[in-house]
Parts: sequence; C-alpha cells; structure tokens
Amino acid sequence: MNIYGKTDVGKSRKINQDAFAYGQPSEKSCFAFICDGMGGQNGGNIASQTMRDILLSQLFKALSKPSTIDSVSKTLANAYITSNKRIFDKASSEKNLKDMGTTVVSAILIKNDLLIGNVGDSRAYLYTNGMLTQLTVDHSYVQMLVDSGELTQEEARFHPRRNEITRAIGIDANVEYDFVCSKVRRGDRILLCSDGLTSMCSNEEIRQILQAKKDLKQSVSRLITLANSNGGCDNITVILMEV
Repeated sequence: MNIYGKTDVGKSRKINQDAFAYGQPSEKSCFAFICDGMGGQNGGNIASQTMRDILLSQLFKALSKPSTIDSVSKTLANAYITSNKRIFDKASSEKNLKDMGTTVVSAILIKNDLLIGNVGDSRAYLYTNGMLTQLTVDHSYVQMLVDSGELTQEEARFHPRRNEITRAIGIDANVEYDFVCSKVRRGDRILLCSDGLTSMCSNEEIRQILQAKKDLKQSVSRLITLANSNGGCDNITVILMEV
C-alpha cells in the first residue's frame, strides 16, 4: 500500500481551510481523509481541524490492532458523530463561529476491503483498468437536480449554485452519512479530493492524468496543477492511495 496527499490554497482564496491526513497503522491497513471547512475564516479552519484531530486519533487507535471493515465502520461512524457534536456545540455557543461546518470524505483499506464514508461534496473515486468510477454521491443542491434529470453532471459543474451542499458535519444536531464498501485489487488507485479539484476538472481530465501511470506524488501534483490552470477557484486537496 502506498499513499500520498497534498493541499494547495488555489488561486482565489487567501487561506486554506482544507484539512487532511493519511497513515498506515499496520502492514495490512491504511486510511486517508479530507475535511473541507466552511463558515468564515476562523469557523472553517476550526471545523476542519477539529474533525481531522478526532478522525486521526480514532482511526489510528482502531487500525493499530487487528480490524475488519465491519468493526472499523463503527469507529468511523463514531468519529463522524463525535465530530458533528463537538463542532455543532461550539458553533452554537460562540456567535463568531455560527454556521461553521465541514465536509468529509474518508477511505479505509484493510487488505483488499475498502470502506468509503462521506458527508458533503468532497469525493472518492476508484481507478482500475483504465476506468474511473465515482464512489461517492455529492450531498448538494445541484446533485439533486442531476438526480431528477434537470441537469447533466457536466452542467452541474458550472451551475451558479454548485457550491450549495445539503449535508455537512456540524451544521445540525444530528448528522447523516453515507458508507460504501468495495473490493479492490493490486494496482488499483483510490482518489480522495475536495471540491476544489472536481469543480475545476472533469472526470475525464482526472482519468487521463491517472492513466498516465506516474508515481503518486507526480499524479497528485499534476491534478493540483490542472485545477489551478483551469481557474483554481477554491482550496484543492488530493490524496491518492495505491493497492
């Protein structure tokens, strides 16, 4: 298993509110996640960093001992719920942090079993045999329009309300999350990214960079460079995991 991740402020923002981490607590397991904060300069940073710290602590502890996807899914769910409560309580008690929150996408790999968890519009993809498959579904206003047939995926990328999300960690007392389990095999790559990448790059552009079969560091750097070349309108965070 190999992992590499990088974040970039982009060309339009003054600060970077994305937080991310990855690790390999044992020979048979690894994890990665991205949190994209929102809610003003301080609020977005606090929300994403709070979630990063909770996820990092709980996942390292769980994966440092023998684990299964079933057991670690409970750990991931608990981390999401704990983060949601802590961020929501803090936002409710401090006026300058009102409405802060964060999206999150996580990937946990145990041998050939992959668990993906997401809230919001940060995404996970699987690249295998030259094919790029989106594993997550955006929790966003434009995704609702896509689901109803009013927009295509490409039209959604340029819709004026494309940044409106319908779920996030910390914006309500309770949080609803999606989990997806999948099998992977040797040579497969799992891509995690904030919407700073996907709002600037099409799935085909992303696929072509992964198809070039560069090493993880080169591929991540090329994806970030492309997002900036296409406008760089948001913070950009990319993590690649290779089986």
